[in-house]
Amino acid sequence: MIMKDEGYTVGDLAEYFGVSKDTIRWYDRVGILSPSKNRDNNYRQYTREQLMAMNYIMRLRQMNLSLGEISELVNDSDVEHSLTVIQLQNKALKEEIERLKIYSRMAEDYQKIFANIIQYNGKSMVRESPKMLCRPIEDSVISALKDFEQLSASLVPMYTFIQNGEHALDILSDDDLKNYSKRNQYTRLALTMIDEDDLSETSDFPTDKFEVIMPRRCLFSMGKAVTGVDYSGFVKLKESIRDSGYKIDGEVIYRMVSVNYLSTMSEAYYECWVPIK
Repeated sequence: MIMKDEGYTVGDLAEYFGVSKDTIRWYDRVGILSPSKNRDNNYRQYTREQLMAMNYIMRLRQMNLSLGEISELVNDSDVEHSLTVIQLQNKALKEEIERLKIYSRMAEDYQKIFANIIQYNGKSMVRESPKMLCRPIEDSVISALKDFEQLSASLVPMYTFIQNGEHALDILSDDDLKNYSKRNQYTRLALTMIDEDDLSETSDFPTDKFEVIMPRRCLFSMGKAVTGVDYSGFVKLKESIRDSGYKIDGEVIYRMVSVNYLSTMSEAYYECWVPIK
């Protein structure tokens, strides 16, 4: 912006600071910064000093201060009060940054999950499983979720079916999987979370509430199931295990990583870890 002796219009400030004219007028209306009347042309214009004040105001807005706080700092504040306001806002911003880091990490987790669904749905490969924290659901899902929240606010626990490995291939057909009573004979419910931060290694890790599932050589796959209707993805995985000659060596883990609620049913994707030898 070219420095002008005669002053600056609402349009000049709006263009320079990248905001609307209505924003500049609103700051005038609420008493944050009002233009002066130019005696020569009777126009309301902003002086050089007010231009610099507007620059200060815009910086305060970028720090997410409220209009009321900005008005105080610009018009009625001594240095001590200004320092207190900025210190409190700096603390709030740092707390918000930490919250955003948590949300960003959640987004990264789901990004990996959806990429795995696209890459591995209906396919199988041998790979080492990650270390997982397991909270059996013996009381309620809400209680289990609360226990995980006390461990970490950023990592996402998944609803999980853990199937007895000795009987995993006994439930092989689509009809078997739809039979809840038969399926539940060999299955327990839990919430599981990948232990990326080695929380299980900390001195205060609650071993009375959580199991630690250590990395194992597994047949890994992603499968889709329509609850109570279609489990063909799981059938295909189990048939591939049977036909490959692998022997199941421990509990099989099915982690529900994504779910879509349709009009009359739910469609879920599962991350499947089958320990083999």
